[in-house]
Amino acid sequence: MSEKGKTPWGLLMEVLKTSSKRFESLFFIYAQAFKGKKQLTPSSGLYEKLGVFDLTDEELTAIEEESALSLAQLTDNQWRAVMVARCESSLLDLAERDPSQIQTFLKLLEINYFKQLKGKKTYE
Repeated sequence: MSEKGKTPWGLLMEVLKTSSKRFESLFFIYAQAFKGKKQLTPSSGLYEKLGVFDLTDEELTAIEEESALSLAQLTDNQWRAVMVARCESSLLDLAERDPSQIQTFLKLLEINYFKQLKGKKTYE
């Protein structure tokens, strides 16, 4: 925290800790004011020294799309199963280690997800 008040992230922490509408409003004002604005400006020559090129978002997207590799397409239910099981990182780890096992992993998660759903249904 600065001597004059809270940082924007300090405001957000207060919202999370206390549910303060005042801090929520202040953070919202901050977020609206800076939305879409350039917030970091490197010093002259920094990018050149680091070997970093200043590319536009469109240029970066084009580079990423060229090198992207699709390992699997998840159905809505498969993604829900991943989220409910809280194993997003496990799925990513598996994709790095053995992509051929992704579909088996997803099928098992989906089966477990539907078992959980069936167990939670109440019949009147």
